[in-house]
Amino acid sequence: RACHTPDQVRKMCYENLPEDVPWDRIKRPHNAVEQIPPGGKIHPACRQLRLKRSRVDTRLHDELIMECAVPWVDPRTHPGAVNMDFTPNHLFDPVTPARLFDNMPDPSRLKFVVILRDPLKRAYSEWSMFVKWNWERVRDFGQRLDMEVKALARCNRTIFDDPSLVLTLPHREFTRFHSKCFTGQAMEYVRNSMYIIGFRNFMRVFPAKQFMI
Repeated sequence: RACHTPDQVRKMCYENLPEDVPWDRIKRPHNAVEQIPPGGKIHPACRQLRLKRSRVDTRLHDELIMECAVPWVDPRTHPGAVNMDFTPNHLFDPVTPARLFDNMPDPSRLKFVVILRDPLKRAYSEWSMFVKWNWERVRDFGQRLDMEVKALARCNRTIFDDPSLVLTLPHREFTRFHSKCFTGQAMEYVRNSMYIIGFRNFMRVFPAKQFMI
């Protein structure tokens, strides 16, 4: 989610909208706190939330929050399609796949486009970002990785010694291992670079044909 100035919000969400878009054909997902403005003309990446001001970041305008800042799918060619941002955290979060499946009108129509980086470079990039933000207290990258590797060994020594077991574990055993050793949070530099874990996490719910890697 991204915060914007009032002028940016007004332009992005209400003013810079193509006039020839069939707004009545856009099907927006709804939830308990979302409200659609009069006329229904609002950028698909914007959401208005019925929340108390105290619960919303004071930088937001008119209690409006940007769901994503990525290009949206043209409703003239793909009516009802929504483009969502995705982070490594979501891939490894034990509950995200089920939440997506349960809250989408037709989960079989979801398409996941996943771009992978070299795992070590990805881990270093995340660590250096949080160091820059002063969120990460350990300023030695090697030391920080060593701490996490030791934590993984303590969590499940059997799989740590033979990682290939991840591919053959029965569904329930993998779920127990994943829920215990992975949280899907930021600053888990090693775990969020173990892509096979993330894909098996998601493919418990979604078939491989819905992914482009």
